[in-house]
Amino acid sequence: MKQTRSSPHHPKLTCILALFLILAAIPLAVWIVNQTKGIKTRAEITMGNLITIDPSSNAGSVNPLTWGIGAPGSEIWRGTDPTVIQRIKDAKIKLIRIGAIQYSNYHLGGQTCTSPTDCNFSDMDQMLRAIFDADAEPLFTLAGYPGGFPQHDWQSYAIFMQQVVKRYDIDFVLGKKVRYWEMWNEPQIEGDGTIPTVQEYADFVIIVGGAMKAIDPSIKIVAPAAPSPDLGSHGWLSYIAKNTNDLVDILSWHHYGRYNDTDQIRLDKEKTMYYDNVVKVETGADFVSLSGKRYGAAITEYNMAGQSLAHGSPSKFRSSYNAVFIANAIVQAMRAKVDLFTFYLLAQLGPNLLGVLDYNNKWAPYKPYYTFYMFGNHSGTTLINGSSGTNTLVYIASKSQDEGKIYVIVVNISITSAPQITLQIKGTLSGNYTRYLLDANNNPTAGTPGMYTGGQITYTLPALSIAAFDIVPTP
Repeated sequence: MKQTRSSPHHPKLTCILALFLILAAIPLAVWIVNQTKGIKTRAEITMGNLITIDPSSNAGSVNPLTWGIGAPGSEIWRGTDPTVIQRIKDAKIKLIRIGAIQYSNYHLGGQTCTSPTDCNFSDMDQMLRAIFDADAEPLFTLAGYPGGFPQHDWQSYAIFMQQVVKRYDIDFVLGKKVRYWEMWNEPQIEGDGTIPTVQEYADFVIIVGGAMKAIDPSIKIVAPAAPSPDLGSHGWLSYIAKNTNDLVDILSWHHYGRYNDTDQIRLDKEKTMYYDNVVKVETGADFVSLSGKRYGAAITEYNMAGQSLAHGSPSKFRSSYNAVFIANAIVQAMRAKVDLFTFYLLAQLGPNLLGVLDYNNKWAPYKPYYTFYMFGNHSGTTLINGSSGTNTLVYIASKSQDEGKIYVIVVNISITSAPQITLQIKGTLSGNYTRYLLDANNNPTAGTPGMYTGGQITYTLPALSIAAFDIVPTP
């Protein structure tokens, strides 16, 4: 049998050849790694750090009632302090939620009325006038009893409320109209009188709300001010949508962050709380009347939590953390086209855990007040479209009425990362801008000017911060 001769074996030569192959491969490996890094960087920019704004677009009107807030507690405010009025004006807050009947009754010792038709409106006038003087409007929350008739006597309550609507919306005793009327507050648990069943609550809306609209059909009825997002097919909102004779215009509920969530999880949940739930009510089949009417949506109380945190200092309520929580909530609600959105609250008696003004120190602002200041002072009149955003980076963009200025507010809800963001302004190559920053070390009362070229503005956004950009493109 013929055999094939094998090649001679040279161990040293084999090692040398292997070494040459390894050395030759290193540049290729480095190139591949660098390319991979480049792809990752571009992907990160595409996924959110590059925010593209289209100034030529129109995504609807900016709704300034989205950065509303609750009035100071009745125990500490009677509408007479000019500093409160100035704080509201400075922040350009346009909606103040107030339980005017409860406030009046507290201030007048439970004797606003001696009968359904014999009432003292002096205190109510004073508080509503203060809100109008602040260039805002009230969300008038009906709750509690004015005196002069027993609880659950809805016919007498209807007579009383007809007087109230006539006084403010027909006779114009204050010169301005009250447009929004919320029917009770958390009716199942309200301390000034509960309405324990949804059936009785629907009767209350039909009797009292119907009487109010008989005086002024143009008013907006808001209900049921549920204490939580009761959005199931058998919940209070669905029942009221279907069983109040189309008298209701806006469905409302309250939604606070959880006191026992971690800081990041609480922020991460906000899209579901303030965007998804709003859209669900606006578009869901469970929230359509028997005649086919659809409703607006309102969240009339929210805050990072409704009580002390399970973990963390109470000071967090007054920190940049809550400022960012509020900003994220407002952006989500604006995107969902919410009708009314009111934070709880300007100030409250005692430790003032949930308030944004220090009533013991000349109503000095806490850090979260400046979130309202930022939206009020750095928003245009028309929303404009954009693209991008990440789970921890959200924004809203708008333009001025004359379209000469662009406003972009960007919120970084990450408690750890400080991303570099790039604003790409379509259709413009250069211009000027002023940046305003709200974080642990800065308030947005003064801005930093800059110029941009190439149609881009680049900025590193600190963790837990809000930046507003007022942009004036070069014509």
